[in-house]
Amino acid sequence: SYQGNNSIVDNRSYICNVFHSIMNYEHRKGRAFYTSRDLIVYSFGVGCNPAEYPNEIKYLYEHNKRFTAFPTFLLSLPFRAVDVSDAHKNLGASHGFGMPHFPPPLMKAPALVSTQAQVRGPTSTRSHQRIGAVIHLGQKFRLHEEIPSCSPDADNRLPVEVNIESRLLACRPHKHGTIVTIESQFYVRDASIAEINRKGIPIATSQMVTLYPTRFTDSAGSGATSDVSTLHPIEFNKMETQMEKSKPFRNRRYQIANNQALLYRLSGDTNRIHVEGAPELFNTTQPILHGLCTLGYAVRAILSIYAGSEKCTYVECYFKRPVFVGDEIEVRVWESKREIKHKDSEKIFLFEIRNAKTDAIVVDSGVAGLSGGLTESTGQDDLISKL
Repeated sequence: SYQGNNSIVDNRSYICNVFHSIMNYEHRKGRAFYTSRDLIVYSFGVGCNPAEYPNEIKYLYEHNKRFTAFPTFLLSLPFRAVDVSDAHKNLGASHGFGMPHFPPPLMKAPALVSTQAQVRGPTSTRSHQRIGAVIHLGQKFRLHEEIPSCSPDADNRLPVEVNIESRLLACRPHKHGTIVTIESQFYVRDASIAEINRKGIPIATSQMVTLYPTRFTDSAGSGATSDVSTLHPIEFNKMETQMEKSKPFRNRRYQIANNQALLYRLSGDTNRIHVEGAPELFNTTQPILHGLCTLGYAVRAILSIYAGSEKCTYVECYFKRPVFVGDEIEVRVWESKREIKHKDSEKIFLFEIRNAKTDAIVVDSGVAGLSGGLTESTGQDDLISKL
């Protein structure tokens, strides 16, 4: 229930419905389309700025010879994908017209479904649905293939079609609610293989871990899991992590603009807490930066330090504390001795993000895998000469 100025709602019947949906969760299938414009909007949303790092022009200018998608772009698509079964009703939304509703179809059962109340938003003159305090705890992402860039110079300028399949991977009780893990598979459709594989080419796998404010005490909900994950994480034990982080680190600092959350929400995550804040949780109406936006800043930092890499093929992290717009953050990066053989050889890095003012860790246990010719950045002058 919401208290204070908000309506107090009896949620018992709703909680039963949510529990039933989790226990009977099956694959949810969605479809999204994107163009070069969507790639550019997303890159602005994670703060890409050629004035800071000239190499980032390749994410922002479609006529750049190396124009490409930002590595974590696909993570934005589940927020604006439409349920395939309702595609005929939502054709405009599937092509990106208008702002998507929150929660999106792929996250309604059970992802991002929680206690709900009809409340009046502080910046709105009309009532709207406020979603309960679903907290993004962690993210893992593995890129299997290069993301098509939709370059306007290419022969085919049609939007890229991506099919997404999401499933419940794990559900377990927690003292503050229930932790739910959703795994999503991304497939890019290609006309040449449409008859062979209607899903498309598997391009990426992601896992999203969220905390629901609802506790399920029924024994059926304790530790419920589906079949094993298809995403193989890069794991470090506690001792390994301590040894790696005992070494000197490289860092980047970023001042989060006051409108950064407004920019990022254009890519599909329209949760009201990124505009109105979450006063019921943090006693402030200061907008909270999207966790995936914060993760984007970490990837930017790593790629800016090791500018020779063209690919970030793996990333994972855990979100410990919120980042608010206007905050200054520091990304700390450690180079690991470990190297992973995936499709290409991956060099592994550890990272964390701290609030620059309080030194509190806001993102922890970060791991990233880079492939391609790795060289440390030699400064802006050298990068400008390469453009």
